[in-house]
Formats: sequence, C-alpha cells, structure tokens
Amino acid sequence: MCKKKFVKFMCLIFLLELFVIPINAMAKTSDETDYITLLIQKYMSFRYNLTDEVAEEWKGISVEGIFNDELRRVELIETHGIVNINSSYDIVNVEFSDPFIEVRILESVYYDDSVPKEIIHEITIMCDNNHDYIILSDSYREDYIDFISCSYIEEKKQDELNAIASTSCILYIAGQEIGYAETGDNITKYGEWYGLNGQPWCHMFVSWCANKAKISTSIIPKTASCDTGMNTFKNWGRFKYSKANGGSYTPKIGDIIYFGTKSDSTHVGIISMVSGSNITTIEGNANNQVRKKTYTLTNSSIVGYGTPKYATSQHSFSTYGTKFKCSNCGIIVSQIPSVSSIE
Repeated sequence: MCKKKFVKFMCLIFLLELFVIPINAMAKTSDETDYITLLIQKYMSFRYNLTDEVAEEWKGISVEGIFNDELRRVELIETHGIVNINSSYDIVNVEFSDPFIEVRILESVYYDDSVPKEIIHEITIMCDNNHDYIILSDSYREDYIDFISCSYIEEKKQDELNAIASTSCILYIAGQEIGYAETGDNITKYGEWYGLNGQPWCHMFVSWCANKAKISTSIIPKTASCDTGMNTFKNWGRFKYSKANGGSYTPKIGDIIYFGTKSDSTHVGIISMVSGSNITTIEGNANNQVRKKTYTLTNSSIVGYGTPKYATSQHSFSTYGTKFKCSNCGIIVSQIPSVSSIE
C-alpha cells in the first residue's frame, strides 16, 4: 500500500523551464514536445504524492519498477526523519531517438529548508505501438537519503564495461558494427538485407548478426519486429523475465535483451558482457547507430531476455594463413574469440 501519511508533510514547488531541446534528424511537432513536458510534470508531481489514487493513475504513465522505486524512496525519507521537502526542476535536454525519448532533468531538492541538493535524472520514455507514451526508466541517485534508483549505474562503471571486448562469433560480428550509422531515415544495410529498408532496424540488426554467424532462425528468430522476436522466444519456452518484471534470471553473454513493457517491446540488443549487477549490450538503432550501452540488471526498461540454444550451433577455428577462420560461420579473425560457443 502507498504511504498516505507521507503526503501530509510534502510540499512541492515546480519551476518548469524548458530551455534546451536539441532535436535529432527526426522532426518532432510542438504538440509532441508539449505532451512530453506534461508527462514529465505529472510524473514529478506523482513522486511526491504517493496515494492509492495516484497509484492507479501511475500505471498509465510509467512501468511498475519505477513506482516500486519511489515507494522505496519514501521509506528512506521517513527513515531519515525528514518531514518537509520542497523541490523544483528544469528540463535541460530532450533527445528523440525512435522508439525512445531521452529526457535529462536537473532537480533541486530542499530537505527541511536546508541548502538545496541537485539531482540529475536521466529519463527514458517509450512511444509504443499504439502511439502512447510511457516512462520506462529514471536513472538517478539521491545521496542525502542514500537512495539509488533501480536503473542507475555509475558513469565510471559504464565506461569500464564498455571497454571490455565482446566474445563469440555473433558478438564478434556485432562488435565490428559498432559505430555504423544509418544514412537516412532508417536506411541501413541491415534493412536492405532484410528487405524492409526505411523501417526501425534494431531487430533486423540482431537478425543480420545471427545470419552472418550462421545461427539458425530456429535459434534466433529472423524478424524486424521486437514483439514478434520476444513472443517467439516465449513460444519456444526460452524467454526469461527481468528482475524489474518479477524474474530471478541472471542473463548470460549472447542472450537477446528486450526493452519496453510485458505486452509491447520496441527495442532489442545482444548482451556482450555480464559483470556483477551490470550488463553491457550491443544495440542497433540506438541513437540511429550501432552502439554499446550499459544497464543495471534491475533497470526498469528491460522486459526480459531471449535465451538462444547456442549449444546446437558450435563454432571452432582453424589456421587461415596468418589468421584464423571459423569452420561454422566463416568469419576470419586475427585472434580467436575467447568464447567459441555459448552454452
């Protein structure tokens, strides 16, 4: 249940100044920007008004993991004996990158009329297949009350993980694509290969990498649709829900990671590294290019993981001149990947 008593001593002041909105190549209407602004305003307001009534409304604007985060934050505020909070925030950046909108917020929080503490929020919003907007994650830390959101990862740790090399053939292939960018609105070699150029290409990228690695479509589905890919793994009995969605599975290198909601996935990637409570991915169509990204295992934007049955697709290397060639997929490398098959 929500903490109704908490509302009695919370006081929130909003100072909304939308002073920086850089927009990428995709043109966005002022109506859409205004709607995102109102969504953020409602979200920030709800965080300080966690009644049972708000809990019902909250379901329409964010995933459950964020709501659970904020309940935990309320408990920490009470534990610290804080009885009054004033807050203001500025939206300092909005970046559109289909299917996500990344919003950066600078929040100033006054605890019991103390000197304000500044908190940076990195918020991810998804436009789903019904053209509705939902907040998938809010990455921030609030040191004054020792709170870290489920999606927060330290920048230093992220840099360390992104520097780690990928392993196995499919990840070697995916890793070679990092930095590749579309040449127009969703115009890529992956879309050309799939026969659906000009459309969102994150799952086409995964399918392309699997094809290059000679991995059967009965192991990784060939599709342009994240929903189809996720549901295919579910039908195969090879899908595991994330910790944010009630699962207990720890993903492995080579798993296919799906983002969105349980009923609507709109983005996908390949896991290239698992280190403690963090994972690194290689994703197509991430800010219009192939990128490495890092997440916490508890990140509320992660729906779950497809777990390909790689054991049926063994890769082995033999000498090929001064290099090495995979007997299965034919890739030629100067150094044998440290993992030639993924269990």
